[in-house]
Amino acid sequence: MLKPRIVRTNERLAVLWRTVALAFLTLIPLGCGSRRQTDLLEARLRDQEDQLVEMQREVNAATAERDRQERENLDLRNRLAERGANLPTPEQSDVLFRVAGISINKMLSAGIDSDDRPGDDMLAVMIAPHDEQEDLVKLPGTVEIAAYDMTLPEDRQRLGSWTFDAAQTREKWHSGIVGAGFLFQVKWDRSPSADEVLVHVRYTTIDGRQFDKTETLLVEPPPADIRSFGDDAGVPVLPTGRRSRSSDDSAGRVRLLNSSSDDQDNPFE
Repeated sequence: MLKPRIVRTNERLAVLWRTVALAFLTLIPLGCGSRRQTDLLEARLRDQEDQLVEMQREVNAATAERDRQERENLDLRNRLAERGANLPTPEQSDVLFRVAGISINKMLSAGIDSDDRPGDDMLAVMIAPHDEQEDLVKLPGTVEIAAYDMTLPEDRQRLGSWTFDAAQTREKWHSGIVGAGFLFQVKWDRSPSADEVLVHVRYTTIDGRQFDKTETLLVEPPPADIRSFGDDAGVPVLPTGRRSRSSDDSAGRVRLLNSSSDDQDNPFE
């Protein structure tokens, strides 16, 4: 936070000013005393003056940054109020402008078997909003997930699409040894037939910005004779012992996102 930083800097400035004043008073009674002592004290004063100038520059920069953030927060609240949207809490306002993208935690994203029958009957996807330094930002938003089996005929490739509003997303927060983020577990609308599925995620912040991420995840398809359809249900189960491959290596991603076909579906329509 900027306010504690400004307070600490001001405290340091006060200490330095007291030190400078003490050094100046020390010079007065020297009179015809040692010229060497006078030179040393004057050098010390110059060093401390330089420190004062630098610290004052830090205070000015921190104050300007605080004022900029306050203006941005006020502008955001005004825009949301005009749109009739719910205003963010002070905690949300502090982190909202930090969000710069999302990632999919591939260690905790894969098919999962929650019914002890052959094959995966659910999909787990963990997403993590992050800032420009790739640091995690715990900020709920609207999350849309779509899964595809690119080996199926085009009209059967979509395995399901799911949407969670900000309130539902907040309840999905998970933090553990291998990562933290919003963990979603959904039931297939259509069971996959391949051992890889293409998953596209869209995260929308409360001020309307959208961030997209696509990954190819590993799954274990159910045998053909027991493939089923179902609603979003089931007991939460973390995927273990699975690894996924980035969508950068997936030809399916190119077909899904870069197709020039007029009848190419939006992943979330």
